[in-house]
Amino acid sequence: MNSISILIVEDDIIEALRLENSLADLGFKVLPVVDNVRDALGLFYSTNPDIVLIDINLKGDRDGIELGSRITSDQKYEKPIIYLTSIQDCQIFQRAKATNPHAYLIKPVDPNSLQHTIELALQQFAGAKYGFSNNSLDN
Repeated sequence: MNSISILIVEDDIIEALRLENSLADLGFKVLPVVDNVRDALGLFYSTNPDIVLIDINLKGDRDGIELGSRITSDQKYEKPIIYLTSIQDCQIFQRAKATNPHAYLIKPVDPNSLQHTIELALQQFAGAKYGFSNNSLDN
């Protein structure tokens, strides 16, 4: 899985390190962690990651949902996104849901669940983007 690159956007340094270490242990290529929308967009466009993990609360005046909306609406660079958050608020969830993420996980997330979620998100994204069904990926 080392060819799958992941951008982590997380403002809590302890959580960022935990995610970074877990994903590296699982064999993913982890890009430098960023903690705000501006830096995330810069790194996103310069590295073209395969998937983006986004915390909802970020440093600065824009939140992770705004970042997710930008990524999922850019047809040239669109990538699957997964929100990771400790927020369990219905209004926040509805805002996030409107950006069409591939998952919304409540932290803390165990590494195995995260790995499975990433794999499913990539499979769903590839199927939607290239017209595959889940069955055609198994052949």
